[in-house]
Formats: sequence, C-alpha cells, structure tokens
Amino acid sequence: MPGGYKRGLDGGDEDALRVIDAVDRLLAGEFSNIDVVSIMNITNEVYRLVTRVLAAGDYQNQRQTLEEKIELVDREKEKLRPIFNRMLELGFDPVILTR
Repeated sequence: MPGGYKRGLDGGDEDALRVIDAVDRLLAGEFSNIDVVSIMNITNEVYRLVTRVLAAGDYQNQRQTLEEKIELVDREKEKLRPIFNRMLELGFDPVILTR
C-alpha cells in the first residue's frame, strides 16, 4: 500500500523497492478502485481463525468453516491479479513479484 510499512523491511533490496514503488503508483492510479485494505483485513482475519483452530486441535469440527473462509481469501486475493498482470506487462520478473 502506498507509504506502507514494507518500505522499511526490505533490507535495502533494490528489486523489492522497485516493486513496492510500482505497486504504489498502480494503486494510486490505474487500480485505485481495488480495496487492498479490505483484502488484507479479510486475509488476516482468516489467518488468525485458522491459527486459533489449529492451536486448539479443533480442525475436524471446524473443517467446513475453515474451507469456506479459505475460499473467501482466495477469491479476495484474485482481485489483485490485475495488478500482478500489469506488473508483468511493465517488465517485472515474475520470480521477484512472487517473493
């Protein structure tokens, strides 16, 4: 996200900074309609749920709920695919983008 905390965690990695800068520009312009905060919130909520269920050893009782929530995250993350595809069009290495 533009101005996000990731900038300070890159360890000076030039490739990471280039990706972050490009994503910032795309989110501020061409893809400003994508609600990244909502996608991240849903993803984090489901991650916490999965962690709690696994820690409690309650997977079998919660299996259907977990599978539905994980499918929700997959659908939400799919909303980011156009940004990834645009980054490929801009010449970014797919290996670097998936790090």
